[in-house]
Amino acid sequence: MAQPDSCSDEFYELMLKCWFLDPDERPTPIDIVATLTPLDGPLHDDNGLNMPEDECKSKPIEENAIHLSE
Repeated sequence: MAQPDSCSDEFYELMLKCWFLDPDERPTPIDIVATLTPLDGPLHDDNGLNMPEDECKSKPIEENAIHLSE
């Protein structure tokens, strides 16, 4: 999977780790929170972490899933 232009290196690295074939190599929920917490700030407003919950759920799954096939 190629790194999206708007995706920080830290976020991209986390995304890749989540897809490791061996589940034991994937990050734990604690690891994920520890990685995402510093990314949720004013320098990273474009990463989607600050999106209001109702906005996250406003699109049908089909529209959100289009990016998964790219």
